[in-house]
Amino acid sequence: MTALEPTAEQLAATRTITWDAATAAVLKSHKARQAADRLACGSPRIDTGPVFTPEDGTVARPRSVSAHFKRMLKEACLPRIRLHDLRHTSASLGLEAGESLKEVSDRLGHNSIMITADVYGHVVHELAKRSTERLADPVAAPPVLDGR
Repeated sequence: MTALEPTAEQLAATRTITWDAATAAVLKSHKARQAADRLACGSPRIDTGPVFTPEDGTVARPRSVSAHFKRMLKEACLPRIRLHDLRHTSASLGLEAGESLKEVSDRLGHNSIMITADVYGHVVHELAKRSTERLADPVAAPPVLDGR
């Protein structure tokens, strides 16, 4: 096995994701910047597979990625959060947007929707409460008389 071959764990964690047209455009632009970086690097860029890498194409170190994320938050005057918290944000926003537990579970790579339900049960409970309130509003509203 060479250093560039994925491990069994990495293969199991691989999943297909979908994105909107705007995200696709950003990723195409990023790929073009990577090609320019490869030329500027002076030596052949190593293609390790990940989308986001250092200029030379090697695998980014987790500590470096976290440090870069912290700098980006600070520059944008956003509250400090862990990079991993974006995963929870994605799940919560997906559920609030109407995604099913199955869709969120698949995106997060959970083995079962039960894991997703356990971790995000509080979000599901709050959404169910809001849904109940929305359903109750028309029932509780007084009838509208049309004047006839």
